[in-house]
Amino acid sequence: MAGTLVIIGFLGQFHRVPDTISIGRPFVGLFCIAGMFAARPFWLKMAFAFVVAAAFFTAVRLLLPQQPGGDLKVYAKNLWFANTEFPALVDDIEATGADAVMLQEVSDRNIEVLSLLEKSYPYQHFCRFSSWSGIALASRHPIQGEPICSNSRAIAAVPVVIENSKVWLVSVHIPWPWPHDSLNNEIDAERVLTDLDGALVIAGDFNSMPWSGRVGRIASLTNTRLAGPVRPTFKLRHVPLPLDFVLAPGGGSQEIRPLFGSDHAGVLANIRLWVP
Repeated sequence: MAGTLVIIGFLGQFHRVPDTISIGRPFVGLFCIAGMFAARPFWLKMAFAFVVAAAFFTAVRLLLPQQPGGDLKVYAKNLWFANTEFPALVDDIEATGADAVMLQEVSDRNIEVLSLLEKSYPYQHFCRFSSWSGIALASRHPIQGEPICSNSRAIAAVPVVIENSKVWLVSVHIPWPWPHDSLNNEIDAERVLTDLDGALVIAGDFNSMPWSGRVGRIASLTNTRLAGPVRPTFKLRHVPLPLDFVLAPGGGSQEIRPLFGSDHAGVLANIRLWVP
């Protein structure tokens, strides 16, 4: 049964139900290690070994550290719509020396965070999708072109110029794949991302595992890769899940920042914008 779930999870490229099932891939892999050693018939031992290999080569490798990119520092944070501790968050953002800030769940209650960031990050873009679900960006680099909001809650994007090259900064917050009705959100995100020219930096709350079909499609569309190591940023009924991360053309290093009143930890990535 456990092995079947792992295999079904690989079908996330085709449907959102297996994409949600893929959440448990590394946990199932750990369970199957015990089965691999305890199984008696050789064929069953090999079946467990196959499941373990599939789970760990696609999930655990993302937990390994990477070298810092050195081109751009990005701070991503799902604020939680009712957060009141955002002044401490602003202090942390400024202390890290991040070049760009990607924020999700910017609500009527915490939108003051943008004003607090304005001195250090004067170039801002805010997409309001409801009273609680806004998506925002704040940058040290001037916005050089027309900012974009997706039609439904998915992304906010701005073009900037870094070392004479156009770079799109993209803050993402796509709803949970299943059982939530998020297909239109995914389509909107992919449609906008496909039309962007230049290097892309995509950061925020993907509401999917980094090994999911959703994240794989976005990475493929935008020629980006995950910064690492990926670490849990959110607890679903006490189960730690890595939902917040950063995609960049050359990947880069990533670290987790404190909660600061949110239910999501922040992510700070030092990324590589150009691949030799």
